[in-house]
Amino acid sequence: MSDRIDLREFIGGFVSEAEELLASSHALLTEIDAACVAGTLRPTAVRDLFRALHTIKGLAGMIGVEPVVEIAHALETLLRAADRSGGQMSRGAVEVSIQGVQAIGERVRAVAEGTAPGPAPEALLIAIASIDLAAVIPDAPPPISPEWDARLAAGERQQLYQALRGGSHVWSLSFAPSAEHAAKGMSIASVRAGLSALGEIIKVAPRTQAGGKALVFDILIISAATPTSIAEAGGTTPASLTALILPAPAPAPAPAATPVVDVTLADPVGHLAPLGRAIVRVDLTRL
Repeated sequence: MSDRIDLREFIGGFVSEAEELLASSHALLTEIDAACVAGTLRPTAVRDLFRALHTIKGLAGMIGVEPVVEIAHALETLLRAADRSGGQMSRGAVEVSIQGVQAIGERVRAVAEGTAPGPAPEALLIAIASIDLAAVIPDAPPPISPEWDARLAAGERQQLYQALRGGSHVWSLSFAPSAEHAAKGMSIASVRAGLSALGEIIKVAPRTQAGGKALVFDILIISAATPTSIAEAGGTTPASLTALILPAPAPAPAPAATPVVDVTLADPVGHLAPLGRAIVRVDLTRL
């Protein structure tokens, strides 16, 4: 009896999962592409696309489909930079991502048909690597909210900053599960679903209170809905919502004072008539 595992029994499961993830990836790329054309951002779609490709890479690695692993890994690097920038992707990055997902799909179909998948296209890998990631990652945003700054990942901070800079409304609220909420059928899952219908959730962060005996979920959402609608979906009151705003820019530094030099005019010989004393102002910035 052999202890070796026949990975062929996993191929059917791999193909099924990979095809589902690829369909999701195509839909997400369509959303990202439309946002790119419109000049807007879809950070959640970028994040979900990264996760889908990461899962495909892991599944492919389990059964040894290395070309899929190689392509997915290259796309992960690109999408990780886009996530850190708050979802910013150039048209070139979107186009090469579409090509990469199509290439993965071709190799998954080869596995499904029982044929050897082709190697990862060298030209595609070069095209992905040639995307200027430094141009994608902007400067770190300024501190915005003491309550949230330390709880947000780099991409989430960029998402918050870009939303506020673009004039969007961002709200902070908290949901505390309780018997009363449970009787109404409200849970964090239903609250998340209700708020997602009103806008884009940046973060749901759990915390404990009452000495660790109670759980509260703090939620950060971008939404143009009314405070009443947001509070109703979040199981709270409009008065408990906090609107986040960009901090006022720091005042410009005062111009430096022009240096002044006192010069005393004197008779260098000593027998001429006194020349007196005068103050001469010298602008050293012009020397």
